[in-house]
Amino acid sequence: DCGKQNITTTVETEGNVVTVVENVGEQGLTDCICLYDNSFTINDLPQGEFTLRINVESIYAGTPHQTTVFEETITHQN
Repeated sequence: DCGKQNITTTVETEGNVVTVVENVGEQGLTDCICLYDNSFTINDLPQGEFTLRINVESIYAGTPHQTTVFEETITHQN
């Protein structure tokens, strides 16, 4: 049932950290490895070094929980 669930996504910035949060909801993505691709374009990013972080947020027992699944420092040059 992996392909039937919508994944809402938000992008948050704080200082030089850009965090993409994928919310998979109350049940998560079931008990399997679900392959999916997301593509993002970030406009108007100034030159410099940034940390790109991707978090997956699930809700267990009514409480949101985020897990970082990817993090890398990148250098943006115009």
